[in-house]
Amino acid sequence: MAQSLLMRSGFYLTRIVQPYQAFLSASSINFSTLMKRDVRKPTIAYCPSCRRISVLDIEPERIESFVKGLYVANIDLKWIFPFPTVENSRDLNSFNESLAPLHEFLANNEINSAKLDTDAEIPEELINKLKELRLFGLTIPQSYGGLGLTNLKLCKVLEEVAASDNSVNMMIASHNLLGVKPILTFGTDEQKQKYLPRLASGDMIAAFCSTEASSGSDVNAINTRARLSADGRHWLISGEKTSINNGAIADLMIVFAKLEVKDVDDEIKDTIAAFIVEKDFGGIYNGPQEDKMGMRALNTSDIMFDETPVPLENMIGEERDGFKIATETLNESRLGLACGIIGPMRRLVQEATAYADTRVQFGKRIKDFQLVKERIFLMAENIYAMESVAYLTMGKYDQAAEEGKVHDLSVESAVAKIFIAQKASEIVNDCLELFGYRGYTKVLSCERMMRDVKMLSVTEGTNDVLKLYIALSCFKHTQNHAEEKMRHYKQGSLKLFMRVVLDNLRDHHGSRYLHKGMLRKRIPSFGLTTKQATKSWLDERLDESGEHFEEAIVGFYRKAFNHLKHFGNTLQDEQLRLRRFAEMSISLYAMAAVLARCNKSLVLGLRDVDREYLIASTFMYKIFRDCGLMMEEAKSNYGISRDSHAKRVGKELIEERRYAIPHPLELEHKFVENPIFLKSFDNVLKSLPK
Repeated sequence: MAQSLLMRSGFYLTRIVQPYQAFLSASSINFSTLMKRDVRKPTIAYCPSCRRISVLDIEPERIESFVKGLYVANIDLKWIFPFPTVENSRDLNSFNESLAPLHEFLANNEINSAKLDTDAEIPEELINKLKELRLFGLTIPQSYGGLGLTNLKLCKVLEEVAASDNSVNMMIASHNLLGVKPILTFGTDEQKQKYLPRLASGDMIAAFCSTEASSGSDVNAINTRARLSADGRHWLISGEKTSINNGAIADLMIVFAKLEVKDVDDEIKDTIAAFIVEKDFGGIYNGPQEDKMGMRALNTSDIMFDETPVPLENMIGEERDGFKIATETLNESRLGLACGIIGPMRRLVQEATAYADTRVQFGKRIKDFQLVKERIFLMAENIYAMESVAYLTMGKYDQAAEEGKVHDLSVESAVAKIFIAQKASEIVNDCLELFGYRGYTKVLSCERMMRDVKMLSVTEGTNDVLKLYIALSCFKHTQNHAEEKMRHYKQGSLKLFMRVVLDNLRDHHGSRYLHKGMLRKRIPSFGLTTKQATKSWLDERLDESGEHFEEAIVGFYRKAFNHLKHFGNTLQDEQLRLRRFAEMSISLYAMAAVLARCNKSLVLGLRDVDREYLIASTFMYKIFRDCGLMMEEAKSNYGISRDSHAKRVGKELIEERRYAIPHPLELEHKFVENPIFLKSFDNVLKSLPK
């Protein structure tokens, strides 16, 4: 009977998965054949061209992406609960004690940020002091002479350094996260033994050389080439890398270059490889230091390679591994490069509150003005959200390392980087408004900070590029999710079929918003506020915030489904819509991070928890409201919209290469000879006073 029901109900599944058909059309699944199959004869897919699966090919358990799950309403609450921290109090105390030399160094004003900004250079004496503090071995294991910090502890150290100067912090972060990471993660034991101790001590400063003037964020488009020398003992690298952090001071560079290899059909093709290149190898030339807007003391310059000889053993991984090494290093490192800015933001709040407490206007101190109180509150709210997003994501990286799991956190890293860059910009702007004209001068650090934070939006992937990456990666996950459902159906899984049917009725034909009581079962419930036999995940004071979170996820999921239904495979060309979905993803992830952090504080009864609750609940409501507005913009009316107007006018202005709108004082008109226009214009002139 069950099989008969499944056969008769086949057309229902066809209608349910129809929105995915265009998205799946390019895949290996033949949709029409699949739907005509006799479900009474389960089959197992077999590809004769596939090789056997070895034990080494079996992937370990994974930590899946939380943001990708939003697109299919598949939320794992264990992903965000409990909020990560250093659980061992003894370990935490030991770590805090180890920071004492750094705190003493910074407290003595050893780093003069204003002077570094003016001189546009980090002096060698300061670099030597940083080496003594072992700041160049933060991520390197203790067995190689480093500190071996976890990602959570690393984030804390970078905040402390950045609070004194962003350029110094970026130099250290670029070394630890970009220069050291490829060797630490992908290098051979010989490469690690040879280079990691020298990198940990600071005897060698590292740089990551992937960016080129013509390729930008596209690693596949690099033009730097590598070829074997005549004696076959070296790779000869030629090309130019641009805007490289630590470029002129680096003793070791991770260089990515294209080389020719033979594929399985003996055809010559280009592939990307990664190399460890020492400055002493020769054939390396540095351009002048770039005159940047912000982080001026950070050495950023071009590097030219002219037949630079690199020993064969200095290739990292295999000849085809370069692209993987570059992308995985950038995915894991971009958050670490950005999270340090949280430290300077805390310092800005200190300066702003001190100024508000002493500045007198209109006969009283400005701290008594409601607008000033609100600006201070918004600054604190944004810092709280930045911390929550950064430490939640860093904690997941640590969890993967501790449990020996692989992770799929590239989207979360991009989300956190964008969020931190945007909120840092808002904080600096609020601070500038509070200081008034004094904040616009170099007397205060606000002006320098405004220039520094802008660098976060344009390095390691611009915000717009990362937003497209987020949306496309998540919609690709949606495609894979649909393919998995179809594979189960192909094998005759009645349970999966019924779940698909019920999910479709519940998610897309039920109530749009949450309701109390029995109606709650009509939409996906994530266990945040459900009053069942099992205890809720949330402290009861966060029930309203939990409902906002659930409601926002449901609305977002349905918008994603409807967009796939309408656009199909052409959605990848709708960049404005993809950006909007990425921005909603960023907002939802921030809501999850803030909710998880505040919930842990309430449960544990941490100090100042009431103040933390007020900040968190206000942030949750504001983001919930913003998500509603973005969802309204992504409504099902796919006709005339702001997006179509922007695309048309933007194209026309680019073609004319100017602001092609008549000036308010311009009298001539393209249709000035039109009698109707002349009559109307004459009437206007007559109506004007003489």
